[in-house]
Amino acid sequence: MEKSQMKEKVSVIAAGLILLSVLLMIIVLPGIYTKTLEYKNNIGAGIGILLAIMFRLLLFFWYRSVIKKNRRDGKRRVTGYLLIAIFLFILGTIYSDGAFSYLNNYDILYVSRLMFASVFCDLIAAILTFVAIFINRKREEEKSVFAEIPAWALALIVFIVSVPLSFTTYIPGIELTGMILYCVAIVTACFFICRKYPQSVWYTLLISNAVGILAIIQMILLTVLKPDNVPGQFMSAGRWIFWICCLLLSISGAIVGAKIGRRKVI
Repeated sequence: MEKSQMKEKVSVIAAGLILLSVLLMIIVLPGIYTKTLEYKNNIGAGIGILLAIMFRLLLFFWYRSVIKKNRRDGKRRVTGYLLIAIFLFILGTIYSDGAFSYLNNYDILYVSRLMFASVFCDLIAAILTFVAIFINRKREEEKSVFAEIPAWALALIVFIVSVPLSFTTYIPGIELTGMILYCVAIVTACFFICRKYPQSVWYTLLISNAVGILAIIQMILLTVLKPDNVPGQFMSAGRWIFWICCLLLSISGAIVGAKIGRRKVI
C-alpha cells in the first residue's frame, strides 16, 4: 500500500512539473513574440511557444488520466508511463535549442533563463515518470518491465538514443569510433527487437534508422540541388558508405532476428 502511494506521489509531482513548465512558457510568450525581432513581432517563435504549451497540456491531461486509472484499478500501465517520459524528453530537448538561442539577447535575458527552467522541469518530470514504472514492483516484475513494452516504443527509444550518438560521428578525431558505436548500437537494437517481435521488422527499421534515413535523404538533396557547394564533412565518400552500410546491416540484423524469433514461437 505504501509503495502504491509512493508511485502516485511521484506521478503527481511529475504532472505538477509539467504544469509548471506550461506556466513558464506562458510567461515567456509575450517577450518572445514582441522583443526577439527588431521593429516587428516574431510570429514564428510565438507559434512555436503556443505549440509547446499545447503539447505539454496534452501530456498533463494524459498523465492525469493514467493516474486516475491506476488509482481506480491498480493495473500496470508501463507503455503509458514510458511514452509520456519519452515525449517529455523530446520536448525538453527540442526547446532547449530555443533557450540557447536567446541566451545572448541581454534585453530579454529572463526569456532564456525561464526557458531553461521549463526544459529542466520537463526532463525531471521524464525521469520521475520512468522511476514510477519501477515503484511497487517485485524483483521478478522488474525484470519483465521491458517485456511489456511494444516494439514501436522500443524502436522509439532507440531513435532517441541514436540522436546524440549520431553527433559523435561528426566530431573530429573520434569520427570513426562514433560511426562504429552508432552502427553497432542500431544493428544490435534492430536484431533484439525483431527477435522478440518478428512482425515488427518494417517499422522497427524505419523508426530506429530515422536519423540515418534522413541523413541519406539530405545528402541526395544536396547533391541534386547544390552539387558545387556541398560541405565535405557531410558529403564525403566515407559518409555515404557509413550511412548505407549501417542501413543494410540493420536490415540484415532485423531479418535474422525475426527469423530466430519465429522459430522460437514455433
